[in-house]
Amino acid sequence: MSIILKYEVPIPDKDFLSLVVLPAGGIIRHVASQEWGDEKMFIWVESPGDKDWATKLYMRKIWVFPTGEPFDPAEKTFLGTVIMRREGLVWHLYEEKP
Repeated sequence: MSIILKYEVPIPDKDFLSLVVLPAGGIIRHVASQEWGDEKMFIWVESPGDKDWATKLYMRKIWVFPTGEPFDPAEKTFLGTVIMRREGLVWHLYEEKP
């Protein structure tokens, strides 16, 4: 059995790197923005649905690049693109390979 969980991805200030704590074995299934007052960026993660999922957490490195910003794609996996409609910004998310 699995469970889908939602996590905010903070927009980094300068280095384009966000650190997000996720359940071990979690698979990132979707990226998007959502408005709850302020517009924020989120990822949805499929996680093993056992009762101990919240005790098996680890830090994942999510790179958040704006359109037009040069970056090195080596050792990164593309997750998706997030359109921040209110702000008119488009972000491209990659996960650093372990």
